Amino acid sequence: MQANNKRPIEVYNYLYRRDFSPETLSTVFPEGLLEEVNKHGGFWVAGGALTALASRADINDLDCYFPSKEALLAFIEYLDVESYVYISFVSGKSITLNMEGRTVQCIFYDYYDSSRRHLG
Repeated sequence: MQANNKRPIEVYNYLYRRDFSPETLSTVFPEGLLEEVNKHGGFWVAGGALTALASRADINDLDCYFPSKEALLAFIEYLDVESYVYISFVSGKSITLNMEGRTVQCIFYDYYDSSRRHLG
């Protein structure tokens, strides 16, 4: 964690080290969401979204992993309040959201304190 106790979104560091622009992914999420969720530990993006970024293709779906229940709830509540999303499916492992035409999988069958645990 950084000295200011705000955890950066790990994928930004992951992409930055590989010469991709972090602004590319940040434009997918509504303004203010990243800052709000970072107050609760941030989240990680994995899966096809990273492949799309690497190949400069459109991001159609996002798999989001959270370090805590609080971070997950902050993510969903922010989107709900801002009316960017509707819930399309709930299972015992994830919540599937539709966010302006994109599928967002919010994974909650486990919480991930490090992106390395999932991505590594």
